[in-house]
Amino acid sequence: MENKEIVKQMIYLHKTSFHNNFSTNVMPQDQTGKLLKTFVDFKKYVDENSRFMEDFSSMLRSARHNIL
Repeated sequence: MENKEIVKQMIYLHKTSFHNNFSTNVMPQDQTGKLLKTFVDFKKYVDENSRFMEDFSSMLRSARHNIL
């Protein structure tokens, strides 16, 4: 009976560790996306590529949410 509790605690620890690590990796990605958007909005000659960058950024964001 005690072994089951130990296994449950280990699984919970690994799950929590994964989520914390994942969210730590997500924060810089979000900040980079915001910085890229600011850059694209500032530079008007990048208009033709801005749609591509926005689509790529949203694709990465949706793929990241599908992991969890």
